[in-house]
Amino acid sequence: MLLVYSIVSLNIVTETPPGYLIVDLNIEIAMPLDYPIVDLNIEIAMPLDYPIVDLNIKIEASLDYPIVDLNIATKAPLDYPIVDLNIATEASLDYPIVGLN
Repeated sequence: MLLVYSIVSLNIVTETPPGYLIVDLNIEIAMPLDYPIVDLNIEIAMPLDYPIVDLNIKIEASLDYPIVDLNIATKAPLDYPIVDLNIATEASLDYPIVGLN
């Protein structure tokens, strides 16, 4: 018997130590068909001297339920940019993304 559960609250926080960088960060979240992501928070804090070179975030919502709240916060360093930032969300067919920050 396969049990299906939703992600009620998912928090992803990355903080790199000084002197090191995130070269390639891929976050992919695929939801089950019948349950929503209720609250999803992604926060990425970089060190002061190194950039995020490539950041890819892909979120596939369920077919019948929405992403209720999606927050993505990136804190780039003072002297370096985020070189490549890709965020792809596929909303459900019947429901929108209610809050995208």
